[in-house]
Amino acid sequence: MTKRRVHIENLKIRIPGSAAGQARNIAGGLGREILREIAESTAGKTGAKSIGELSAGKIRVSGGADVPGLQGEIARRVAAEVKKRFE
Repeated sequence: MTKRRVHIENLKIRIPGSAAGQARNIAGGLGREILREIAESTAGKTGAKSIGELSAGKIRVSGGADVPGLQGEIARRVAAEVKKRFE
């Protein structure tokens, strides 16, 4: 099993005022979800990459979106952007 490390120095997410009440819940497990998605999307990749900045773009959600679903969507977008840097 190869050893992989991921270091995220700074993560900024802007949440609209309408979701402000859920901000803590969204942020709560987001880091773990992002790391899991990055690990899956970069499996088999080797080498070191330094990524200064990336954007997952704007994510639109419906009013009934649940926190785990939103965390998953954010994590998938971030992981997809990281994966592009390894290709």
